[in-house]
Amino acid sequence: MEFNVSQLLKEPSGARRVFEISGNIIINKGDPASCIKGTADMLRTPNGVLVTSAIQTTVSSNCSRCLTRSDESVNVKLEEEFIPILDVFTGTEIDNFEGARESYLIDRNHILDLQGTIRDYVSMATPMKPICNENCSGICVTCGTNQNETVCNCKQQHRDIRWDPLLELSKFRTN
Repeated sequence: MEFNVSQLLKEPSGARRVFEISGNIIINKGDPASCIKGTADMLRTPNGVLVTSAIQTTVSSNCSRCLTRSDESVNVKLEEEFIPILDVFTGTEIDNFEGARESYLIDRNHILDLQGTIRDYVSMATPMKPICNENCSGICVTCGTNQNETVCNCKQQHRDIRWDPLLELSKFRTN
């Protein structure tokens, strides 16, 4: 997901290029690579290159209720401006990138790398507590059985005993 934008940087503001994005990227350490597909629209700005992109991928994660592995489709739209480190005509260093994140810089070879940006956006779009399906029953808090596969025989307590003092107070109020 690296693009040579040297020709785009030589053009005036408003010049545009559209690239297809496809490949594999590792979103989280230890997870398998996710296949990324989409487009990147690159627009020359006075300071650098504005990238607008729409990306589709599938992220594999553990269900927060039953801990089984499941895949979830994630669609991401990103819009970031990338600033060059070197002037494309003279090769001199440009110092207008103060405050810009390192991942939003175009390197000395005029290569714009979208991998870190895509990883950040997909990571932010992934649910914090993913579930395998809406009807997931989760695991039994007593024995740890996955209740989607089998129903355990544990005695289920429907009321939290820590609320008993408040329940006692409510009895006095109704009388």
